[in-house]
Amino acid sequence: MTAAVPAGAVRVTADRDVCVGGGLCVRVAPGVFDQAEHDGRVVVLVPEPDAAEAPGTRRAVALCPVHALALTPGRAARGSAGPVAGAVLPGGHAQDGPELP
Repeated sequence: MTAAVPAGAVRVTADRDVCVGGGLCVRVAPGVFDQAEHDGRVVVLVPEPDAAEAPGTRRAVALCPVHALALTPGRAARGSAGPVAGAVLPGGHAQDGPELP
């Protein structure tokens, strides 16, 4: 059984200057991402997704073709020492560290 990811365990950020508006993130995690009507670039609707949205959010970050999205520890995980394992940094690189809950 997989442990539940508490709300606030991860934080997603978007670099709108890098985003090309492909919309893959919106298709993969529509509860977390949207696209601005004026330019089609990503808008983060839920910066710290809950357990139900966490898998789709991670997938959207990993699949972003221009690496405009990044995951970092959220407020619930910031109390732990060191980086979060599996956090996806800009450029799509995984980070080593303690496992996410």
